[in-house]
Amino acid sequence: MDNKSVEELIIKKYQDEEKTMIHLFIEWCRNHQLDPHTVYHLAYPEQEKNSLLTEILEEVDQQAPLNIPDHTLLEVLQYFGNDELAFVIVDLIEKWSKQ
Repeated sequence: MDNKSVEELIIKKYQDEEKTMIHLFIEWCRNHQLDPHTVYHLAYPEQEKNSLLTEILEEVDQQAPLNIPDHTLLEVLQYFGNDELAFVIVDLIEKWSKQ
């Protein structure tokens, strides 16, 4: 396997894993009756609407919901270096625990 093929394989694997992360985020939002775009915007207010988030949201809406524990989502977000979104999730969890 040449370097270009290895590079393409690594990129493809990362993209697949990124989709899994987004899927888990969407499912977590569904578990808490939150709009994923709204929560995402809290973490990244300067960004336009995330097209991959929209694409996966449309796919997920056709499926039965999955129960995603808070700690699982946080671990996955941190694995991908998605710290801003993880901080927003932690803030939401802390607000709920105070109610």
